Amino acid sequence: MFIDSHCHLTYEPLVSNISKIIEDCEKSSVTKLLTIGTNIQSSVKCIEISKEYQNIYSSVGIHPVEAHIESDKKDQVQKLYQSSDKNIGYGETGLDFYYSSEGVKLIYLKLILSLQSKTILLSLFILEMRKMKL
Repeated sequence: MFIDSHCHLTYEPLVSNISKIIEDCEKSSVTKLLTIGTNIQSSVKCIEISKEYQNIYSSVGIHPVEAHIESDKKDQVQKLYQSSDKNIGYGETGLDFYYSSEGVKLIYLKLILSLQSKTILLSLFILEMRKMKL
């Protein structure tokens, strides 16, 4: 049994093929999936998907690259989290310095951490791609 702990089923072409994705996952012994919210809109969609499919769970949050757009949405994120028993964490959130080092990302991370959730899905991208030597 495997669990996909980080997928974005709200993105195309995945969102249009969820039943097929679940079927393929089951063939590979992936029995549960966690679809990750990256903004308010995708978090709502994650909840909808998790309610529709028994083996899909959701998280709600604001991705660091969108923190400057939705940094004032802490209360809305918390209400979304509390709206479903299938929400198992806050995320995607964290400190993503790949695009910039704006202080708002740290401020938003502190807001999410203040919610005192048992599960927070962090996105920590602090290395620049050119330094990773992939």
